[in-house]
Amino acid sequence: MKTFTTWTKEGAALEQEMEDSHLNQWQQTISEYLPEDFKDYAVLDFGCSQGAFLKHLYKKYPFKNAVGIDLSVEAIKTANQRKENLPVSYYTTEEFANKTPQKFDVVVSNSVLFFIEDLEAHAQQIFNYLNENGVYYFTFTDFSKLSNLNRFIEKIDQWANTPLVLHTLDDIVKVFNKNGFEVQLKQFEANNFITFNSKDDLYANAYERLTMLKHKYLFRLTKTNF
Repeated sequence: MKTFTTWTKEGAALEQEMEDSHLNQWQQTISEYLPEDFKDYAVLDFGCSQGAFLKHLYKKYPFKNAVGIDLSVEAIKTANQRKENLPVSYYTTEEFANKTPQKFDVVVSNSVLFFIEDLEAHAQQIFNYLNENGVYYFTFTDFSKLSNLNRFIEKIDQWANTPLVLHTLDDIVKVFNKNGFEVQLKQFEANNFITFNSKDDLYANAYERLTMLKHKYLFRLTKTNF
């Protein structure tokens, strides 16, 4: 899989801004996980960016060990510099692909699926990463519901090195069912105030941003077909 110096065209500073802005969402996501899925298990963070999510996850659910992988070379460098004493290793996707294959009990990803073009290949990849009865958690927002979709796509193209791919909920369910997963999902709801600032122009207006929260989901997929 292709790697980039930084995933964003604007460099590491924007990746840090994204990390800061996602903190509340990450904490909410972690609170929705099932505790039994993480107890003393091995975890893979697919699309880990600068590694902060695994730190927050470990505070809530101390896993046995974890690996984080990402397309961004600089993000992985930062993640390794910041990991402290956590039982975590970080690799670029290219480095990880060249390592001895490893199995995990849980795979997590956050806001990654809509940058993956080949959904079927991704489902097969995750299936191969997981141990028997392993679980894949990921967050997904259905951007096709945006009233200003073309404007949104243009904005993403301005700063991301990977294009936005508009999968539907049915696409996801069908592909993962087909590839050996039991699929569960739930809708997210805002559990705190939503912060707006002058730099935040990804959505056309405040109403659109709030509306999109109704189309955010957490998937829990269990590997069932061996």
